[in-house]
Amino acid sequence: MIAHFTRMLVTTFVCCGLSTAGAVVVGHRRTGMSAAYQVDGQPCAIQLIDTDRPAENYTLVSKPPFCLRHSAWSPNHRYAALTPYPRGALGIAVGRSGRDWGQVYDVAGVVAIQSSLVWSPDSSQVAFMTDSDDVTVIGTIRMVNGVPDGPRLFTITDTQPIPYSSLAWSPDGNSVAFGANSMPRQQGGQELYILNVKDGSIHRLTTNAYLDDSPSWSPDGKQLVFTSAVAGYNELYVIDVATGERRRLTYYTIGYMPNWSPDGQSIAFESNLDYNFDLYVIGSNGFKLRRLTFNHSAFGLYPIWLR
Repeated sequence: MIAHFTRMLVTTFVCCGLSTAGAVVVGHRRTGMSAAYQVDGQPCAIQLIDTDRPAENYTLVSKPPFCLRHSAWSPNHRYAALTPYPRGALGIAVGRSGRDWGQVYDVAGVVAIQSSLVWSPDSSQVAFMTDSDDVTVIGTIRMVNGVPDGPRLFTITDTQPIPYSSLAWSPDGNSVAFGANSMPRQQGGQELYILNVKDGSIHRLTTNAYLDDSPSWSPDGKQLVFTSAVAGYNELYVIDVATGERRRLTYYTIGYMPNWSPDGQSIAFESNLDYNFDLYVIGSNGFKLRRLTFNHSAFGLYPIWLR
C-alpha cells in the first residue's frame, strides 16, 4: 500500500454482473487527483483519469477476485471480501499485498447481498449486510492472524434493509453507518443509522419521510455525506453526526454513491443526470463541482478513493 496520500480515486463499474473493486496502481505519477472506471467491454480493465486533466489517462488492469460484482479490497491490500453475483456465500481471499491470492475462506452460514461489503480503516475486520428481507442484519468478521474469525451479527430491530444499500466504516473503526427502511413505514422513509460495533448500540441519525442512504464519513469522523431525495430526486447532503444538523451540498445533479476523499477536501459521486452514469467531484464546502466523464455507461459506478 502506498504510505502517503496520493489523492487518487478508483471506481467499480457494474456491467453484465461483473465489476472491478480495486487495482494495484503502478507506473503512474503520484500527484494530482485521479479517477478510475471500468473500461467498456473489458470487465477486468480499469481506466485511470487525471481529474485536473481528464484527457490524460492510464490503463490499469485488475485481477480476480476483483472482477466480481460484490467485492471489496482491504486498505492494506492483503484481503478481499467477495460474494457471487447477485448474492451468495461470503468469502474472504487472503494474499500478499494483493498479488497472490493463495487462500479463499468461505464464511459458513453467511450470505451477503448487494454492494454491502466494507473493510475497517485498519483492515482488521469487514462489515457486511446479510440476505434478509424481514429485518436489517449487519455482520462483522475479524481477521485473526490472517484468518477470518466467526461472524458477529447485529439485528437492527424495527428496520428493513434497502436494496443496494452501502455501508460506511467510521475512521476510528468503532462504528458503521448505513441506510435502512424504518418500520412501520408511516413513521418515516429510508433513514440513516449508526451501529456501534463494540457494544451493538444503534443511533438513528435522521427521522423524516425522505429517502436517505449511501453514507460516507468525513476523515475526522464528525460528518457524513449521503444522498437524500428531499426534492423528489437524489442530491448530496452533509450531516453533523453529533448535532444532526444537515446542509445541502448539490443542486440538480441527481447524485448517487458519494465518497469523501481522505484529505477531506473533495467528494466524488456518480450521476445519471443525462441518463448515463458519469463521475463528478465537488469540494466538501459545496463549491467547484466538476464532471469527470461524459456519457460513460448506462450502468452504475462506485467511486473509491485510494491512499
